[in-house]
Amino acid sequence: LPQSRFARKQLSSPDPTMNPYVGFALLIEAALEGMADNASLEPYTVSPEQAERLRELLPYMEGIREVMLEFHRLYGQRKEEAGLVDYADMERMALHLLEKPAIAAEYRNKFQYVFVDEYQDINPLQARIIAALSREDNLFLVGDVKQSIYGFRMAEPGLFLERQAAFAQGRGGRAISL
Repeated sequence: LPQSRFARKQLSSPDPTMNPYVGFALLIEAALEGMADNASLEPYTVSPEQAERLRELLPYMEGIREVMLEFHRLYGQRKEEAGLVDYADMERMALHLLEKPAIAAEYRNKFQYVFVDEYQDINPLQARIIAALSREDNLFLVGDVKQSIYGFRMAEPGLFLERQAAFAQGRGGRAISL
């Protein structure tokens, strides 16, 4: 579903600081909206029978969405009560700090090089962190879009493809295909 037309419409400008549970709930909501409006499931090829079966699953998808949002609420409440943060919280806090120009400049100047492995598996929030920490002359990215496996963590392989296309046009660096 992340590549579907109706999901792109709903999530065309996702908040990179969005919690993954909320992101998945929005993705399900976008799918529900698309199926409820009898929208096409592009770019997927589905038979009319498959499309009807997906529509039959709507109530279950709505239930999953509600469970995810409730889990997000309770999980956040428990973390706050215990004074804990998780990895997604740390990412959002890091981005919040790096959005302050003086802090970003301090760290950007501190690093001689910024190396990112498995770039195809980053999410928009991580892309903003990388952009804040790096310069055009010190960023080294490694990735293979065919090996992207972290969609469940909001990884966006399209970020890799966008970089690759820019490099092919001579913008922002160069690509070395192996």
